[in-house]
Amino acid sequence: MQLNLGIFEYNGRNGYLLKPDFMRRQDRRFDPFTESTVDGIIAGTVSIKIISGQFLSDKRVGTYVEVDMYGLPADTVRRKRTKIVPNNALNPIYDEEPFVFKKVVLPDLACLRIAAFEENGKFLGTRILPFVGLRPGYRHISLRSESMQPMTLPTLFVHITVKDYIPDGLSELADALANPIAYQSMVEKHEKQLLALIDEGDDVSYVEESCDKSDFSTNKPNLAYCSDSRSISGEEIAPRHMINRQLSQAEISIHSSLMMKGESINKMELNGGTKPSSKVSSPTHKMSLIRQDTLNRKMRIHDDINIEKLSSSLESNTAFLDAEPIEHLKKTKNLQKIFAKIDRDILTVQKKYEKLREKIKENYLQEEEKLQPFTSDKGKKFELNNISKSVKKIG
Repeated sequence: MQLNLGIFEYNGRNGYLLKPDFMRRQDRRFDPFTESTVDGIIAGTVSIKIISGQFLSDKRVGTYVEVDMYGLPADTVRRKRTKIVPNNALNPIYDEEPFVFKKVVLPDLACLRIAAFEENGKFLGTRILPFVGLRPGYRHISLRSESMQPMTLPTLFVHITVKDYIPDGLSELADALANPIAYQSMVEKHEKQLLALIDEGDDVSYVEESCDKSDFSTNKPNLAYCSDSRSISGEEIAPRHMINRQLSQAEISIHSSLMMKGESINKMELNGGTKPSSKVSSPTHKMSLIRQDTLNRKMRIHDDINIEKLSSSLESNTAFLDAEPIEHLKKTKNLQKIFAKIDRDILTVQKKYEKLREKIKENYLQEEEKLQPFTSDKGKKFELNNISKSVKKIG
């Protein structure tokens, strides 16, 4: 009843409220137990933070607030409550983390219920708010009685945030599209932090136009740059490997950040945004582009070498395997163990069969001995009857 009256308040308690459009159309079928988004309807996300209450009760008691979401079975969430503020019902301050309802499949059918209670569970006031009628920001919500009649003084001070539902994997992209300037500054900040790992004298001197393929054929950890043939000595090998390893990590990170930046710029252009000014002339951007091209070229060379190795191994004679003869396979330990186990199983089955056969034979002989005296007496009586009949005929 409270839900019906709360929804009817959305219309100012006048007239009537129609069902949502997808429930009134004849060409669509509504499934109330769906858990995925409905075609043509954008799911919503709402978070509500209960900050404080005012004039909840004239008694000196502890209070708390419950927040529930009612709607489809997938949208219904019950019993989210704040902490109990003891001995203060006049202006209790809750100030807890917001209650987040991550995915509301059908916002048109969802309602938010906020209720205040004493610490012993006694009802103080409630309010039913339709999801489509929520206004984001800081709001004072006046409470209603159990019969949904207005109460003059009791209110709750809350902060409401209403958004469209965004899956977890696309949240970063949505943030970049919503605030591209902040996202661009964050990407530039990350680039500066990555470039701090590189020494000042090693910025462009390590970049060479060609690399020896033998460096990629061996399993070395440094994939960034080939070593400089002019300055190789026993003392410089160890630090050069460390620098190359740091450079490879920085290049991979810069490459990923540039790809993300390109995607965000393309999205901005498709949405009618202005193209950002080119920064190719800056040294950091030029360095990152050079390293990106070098890394791509070396990875292509590495892939070509692996393909050549694979094709050569397939074309060689070692790629064809000769089948082992059965005699050699029978001499292996595993097969010998299997054969021995089979022989043992056969012997056990034979022994069981012999025992069963002997038992059946003994039972047959015992039954025959029991029936033998009965058959002998019956034969004697039959002979005596025949003799008496023959005597009567003669007489």
